[in-house]
Amino acid sequence: MRLKMAISANFSLIIGISFFLGLVLPYVEDLPSYVPAILLGAQLFCSCFRISLTDARLIRPADSLAFYLLRFVLLPIVFYFLIEPIAPGLAFCIFFFFLLPPGTSTPGLGSILGANVSLSLFLVTVSSLLMPIVLPPLMSVTAARSINIEASRLFWSSAALIFIPILLHIPWRMNERAHRWMSENNPWLVVPIISLTTISAIAKQRSVILGSIGSSLWLFAVSCACYAAAYSVWWCCRKSTVRSVRLSYCLASGTNNITLGLVLSLINFPSEVISFMALSHASWIATLIIFKGLSQKKASQRE
Repeated sequence: MRLKMAISANFSLIIGISFFLGLVLPYVEDLPSYVPAILLGAQLFCSCFRISLTDARLIRPADSLAFYLLRFVLLPIVFYFLIEPIAPGLAFCIFFFFLLPPGTSTPGLGSILGANVSLSLFLVTVSSLLMPIVLPPLMSVTAARSINIEASRLFWSSAALIFIPILLHIPWRMNERAHRWMSENNPWLVVPIISLTTISAIAKQRSVILGSIGSSLWLFAVSCACYAAAYSVWWCCRKSTVRSVRLSYCLASGTNNITLGLVLSLINFPSEVISFMALSHASWIATLIIFKGLSQKKASQRE
């Protein structure tokens, strides 16, 4: 029990160490290109056991739909058209960044910070299921002039990464003993898999990240600004809302599934996008640590 709590409490530190290991461990970059995709599928497979259909009935659909449309449709389009005249390549990276659904770690982080865990699970599930349907047409209509996009390939790769693990978990979910064990031991399983996924994915971009430190620092700074915008927009909205609900929306906005973005980039996009997603891992960790500190400080002041 103590080890499980320690893993959950130090999640960002573990992923930070994993990022560093991806940069230094030898031979990892020689692993087959499908390894990060398989690990990502295993991560989503394990996370599916935390979904509760009973808890989903308590969610306010109208608020969740408004959040989804504003955060995962309108906000990416706004940022794209603001930046595209200046830097088309970077605009696409940021556009793709903001289209990514909340990460599977979001509910666990929410439970640590006092968010509404049921709402967090609901937002992660619905956003992830909608991503393969929304992502290809939105990119084809909006960002096709910045980068060559194969909509069918993007659809099938994102659908495979999302839907196959979900479908595979269903028979195991129907077994009560397996379902209970997977639910109770989720941190033991998910966090090490996320760590391995990060190591293998970052190793694939090691030469690019370390080969141009100046460019890497620039992309790191830009991705930090993107995360700051994602967190602050939803924290400032609707201050009359219950704090636990605001935290859930804020985490769903800020803790996106950057690992999914990196794996999809490895399959579909050029090196500029892959590098941006890889360095966004580091900014994901840095901004999460800051957000956790500010949130916990605010909570202690309320007490």
